[in-house]
Amino acid sequence: MNIFNSTICSLTLALTFVTQQSFASPFFTFRSNTSVSSITSTLYDAPELLARANVNDGFNLPPMSYINNTTPVINDRGDVAFKVLSIESTQTQGVWGKLKTDPAGKIFVTAPDERFVTDPDLNNKGDIVYSLYDEGVTDGVFVFNLETLEETQLIDPSRFQIAYYTYPQILDNGTIYFRGTNEKNDRTVYKFLNNQLTSLFSEGQSVQTNNTKLPASYLFRPIFNQKGAMAIKMRFGKRYDWGEDLVDAIVLVGEDNKPVVKALDLDGDELSQFKGLSNTVSLNNLSQMAFIGFLADGKKGIYRANETDVQRVAFEGDTQISEIEYFMPKIIDNGDIYFRAKDHDGKRGIYLYTNDVVVRLIGEDDVVDTDLGAAKILWNKFYPGLSGDIDVNQNGDVVFHALLVSKDENREIGAGIFQILRKKANNENED
Repeated sequence: MNIFNSTICSLTLALTFVTQQSFASPFFTFRSNTSVSSITSTLYDAPELLARANVNDGFNLPPMSYINNTTPVINDRGDVAFKVLSIESTQTQGVWGKLKTDPAGKIFVTAPDERFVTDPDLNNKGDIVYSLYDEGVTDGVFVFNLETLEETQLIDPSRFQIAYYTYPQILDNGTIYFRGTNEKNDRTVYKFLNNQLTSLFSEGQSVQTNNTKLPASYLFRPIFNQKGAMAIKMRFGKRYDWGEDLVDAIVLVGEDNKPVVKALDLDGDELSQFKGLSNTVSLNNLSQMAFIGFLADGKKGIYRANETDVQRVAFEGDTQISEIEYFMPKIIDNGDIYFRAKDHDGKRGIYLYTNDVVVRLIGEDDVVDTDLGAAKILWNKFYPGLSGDIDVNQNGDVVFHALLVSKDENREIGAGIFQILRKKANNENED
């Protein structure tokens, strides 16, 4: 049962379906310029600051650290991790982590000199996976466990002819997936389990699109669910031909490793509704996908694809949303989709599609509690107050990055990582 059903049903008279009119309700929305402590949200607790980086001070981070544009991740039990781009004004990068049960998180992984770290992924056992690299150099793939505090190099690059390990992801069973690039600049999606590396799909392999088989010329970011199915955008054409006029597709590669096209753009299907498709796609454990589609009139929509059809769930130009931002929409197992968009004042926000309505959760110009007291998420038409991708776990808990200013907007107080936790329904048992 959808965890939000009981709440939604009780508010039926207040809801307006997105196909008819936008929805705005004080039951769901964190109102601008309203103190978080006065908000009585039906679905979510007030935002909680997990870490803050600033020049002269910090919260759960050392002063002079830098986290702008980082993308935090959260697992189903509430552990959180994110990349730190600079530690104490040095060029050293690291990975911050926090178990849900810990009162505070900290930097657990520090990259060696002259190495960068990829954005981490985090499974439900507290394993953080990441790759260390520099231009033309890779140290392979590592896992750090938040419970044992042990770091392990799982993939030694000396064993394989792979120059770059990008988008590493780790499942609960310990399987690691990533996109590898060789010295010839060819990309392959790999699976690593029990010390064995398996190639799943490579550029040059063909996929059935309508009545034609086409070779993939570019593989974008792959996303896996806990069953090992993959969602990915592919571009089709000759080797090293990556032009925008080529055929793009949203593809589901099932547990049987057979690719199935779920959406094609107009270059591949003259009857397609899509002029273009976003570069990233998300996937839940039921193999439903969420992606951004670009229409012929220039507007964008959020789409949900399942076994039988593709459904538009949000679109630009309604009475709430003026622009959908180019960040991955996140779909969870109950079919809810979380995404970033701007309202008609140009303020960026995090939105939720649930039970045929779109609701705003939080965004720029909203008041939030911090270690320094009440503050605001920056709203400046020339600079984003929200940055990076959001992440969502199966409970509907959200983590995000925001730039902060004092409540009177007279001074900057740094960048923060926040979580907003979905309230438990009355019929749910506590963990």
